[in-house]
Amino acid sequence: MPESSYPNFAGKHAGEAMFTAADFLAYLRRVGARDDAPGPAGAVLCYQRSLYGHVLRTEGVEPSRRGLPVALPSTGGRVGLLGRLASGRPPRPRRWRNWLPWARPP
Repeated sequence: MPESSYPNFAGKHAGEAMFTAADFLAYLRRVGARDDAPGPAGAVLCYQRSLYGHVLRTEGVEPSRRGLPVALPSTGGRVGLLGRLASGRPPRPRRWRNWLPWARPP
């Protein structure tokens, strides 16, 4: 069995990024999805919908409508929760447009 490596092939990450983290933050601010308030220092990815819903109810917070982590009050806002990551079916391109800063509206 061949040994696996990361990245899958040499030089995969040698090129320049299509956009930087600063570019993405600027995009989120421009479309009103992010303000200048500091976000959580870390986030927990929650793939199980029932667990995500349980934590939100326990914390007394609403899910993010913008696909961003929800700061958890019990952690003083230091930890965010990100859920609703997949619906169990292939994504529709229309939904992915919101994640792609270079995409243009129809």
